[in-house]
Amino acid sequence: MNMNKIARVAIIFAAASFASNVFAQKEIRGSGATFPAIIYSTWASAYAKEKGVAVKYAPTGSTEGIRTVSAREVDFGATDIPLSEPELKKSNLIQFPTVAGGIVPVINMPGLGGKSLKLTGAVLADIFSDKIKLWNDAKIAALNEGFSLPALKITRVVREDSSGTTEAFTTYLAASAPDWAGKSGRKVNWVGNIVAMNGTDALAQTVKDTAGAIGYVSFDRVAKFGLTPASLRNKAGQFATASESSIAAAVRGSALRSDLRASLIDVNAADAWPLVDATYILIDASPKAASDASRTLRFFYWAFLKGDDIVRGTGFVPLPPELQARVVRLLGEVKSQDRLPIDYVSSNDIRPCLSCVIRAV
Repeated sequence: MNMNKIARVAIIFAAASFASNVFAQKEIRGSGATFPAIIYSTWASAYAKEKGVAVKYAPTGSTEGIRTVSAREVDFGATDIPLSEPELKKSNLIQFPTVAGGIVPVINMPGLGGKSLKLTGAVLADIFSDKIKLWNDAKIAALNEGFSLPALKITRVVREDSSGTTEAFTTYLAASAPDWAGKSGRKVNWVGNIVAMNGTDALAQTVKDTAGAIGYVSFDRVAKFGLTPASLRNKAGQFATASESSIAAAVRGSALRSDLRASLIDVNAADAWPLVDATYILIDASPKAASDASRTLRFFYWAFLKGDDIVRGTGFVPLPPELQARVVRLLGEVKSQDRLPIDYVSSNDIRPCLSCVIRAV
């Protein structure tokens, strides 16, 4: 390492360790996306146990997360769809990804016996456009030779609330079928009769309780609710199943390393799950006091330092180390209005993350 880089690293450590225990630790409050709620609640529990600081996260939906952090009603907001640079500047926010997860079409069809029904993006788009109305439709049957498909009416279960998961799901439909162009969003004007539910868990339970239903949920809810996932043909031409490894394959094959807003939808990579979404945190770029920023940034620094082990087995995947290092650098861009140094690295956290900081410089 050259002397300039050593000096820059030393400056980062000096700022991080200044007044190490000056700021009182208050409750950290966040709200937003339901998609990653299990991650933030699990991190919060582990952080409270290790650091004695409470983190309370309300899974209210991405739109509400953006609103509450923009109004400074919470310490951080969460959204599944990243804000644009003009949107961030307007609300004076800093944004960074935390983890990636899969969105999975789930089906309740008698006779599947736990097997996954094969679908393509185009067929899925036709289902959610109400063009395919029965499960024994010829387009579905052509993809599933050997299945005895019932002449059962398809019941589409969607989100009633404004949802980043819905936007990611419909973005995939728009990429798969020309009829969906320009129709994706957090709230969608669905064609025909649909069943609309507030929140991912309510949607998942409704699919489970309704014969003939199809819906879309985060991958972690598949096991939680005992749902039957569909298989999807990815851009590489393979029928993929949702798993932590296929989600990670999509992250590796994406442009996320160079562009923190890069889409993970239908990445052209072997074994990749085609419906993957990174989820994002929004924080105040210039809080009134260093103490306000300190407690929130400490939590997320800790999460990138120790959260990977917590993420594994949840249905989500951690970001690659080089991406986590970029986030560490972003945390250092928060500047308080009182001009005091923002202490976001505990003294016992500095040494283990030396490599993270060096990579971020």
